[in-house]
Amino acid sequence: DWHVTLHFIGDVNADRVADIAASIAVPVQPCELILDQPGLWQHGLAVLCASEVPPALRALYDQLGDTLHGLDLSVDTRPYQPHITLARRAAGAILPMAPAPVVWPVSNFALVVSVQEKGHRYQVIRRYH
Repeated sequence: DWHVTLHFIGDVNADRVADIAASIAVPVQPCELILDQPGLWQHGLAVLCASEVPPALRALYDQLGDTLHGLDLSVDTRPYQPHITLARRAAGAILPMAPAPVVWPVSNFALVVSVQEKGHRYQVIRRYH
């Protein structure tokens, strides 16, 4: 289930999914995301964040945000912080001092839906290259 979220769009009506899927079909400039900063976030989330956002990933994030906004979908206004969630309910965790960085190759993205089924949290609607 490891993933790096670009935009969380929340609940949408099923009849909008095809339009959203078609509208976000934008090219992806390959890059590498380096996840190298451990952290503890609110609600006990242990995360591994990127100390820098590659320009190609930032451009993809911005373009998708503009597209989603144009579809009257709400987008998060907080600064973009790419990360992976390592653990939940980890409020008392001790962070490693110098973790080995995780190099995440970015060459595509996907539109997914949360399904909350045992063993599967997400279902891919469409993948974009």
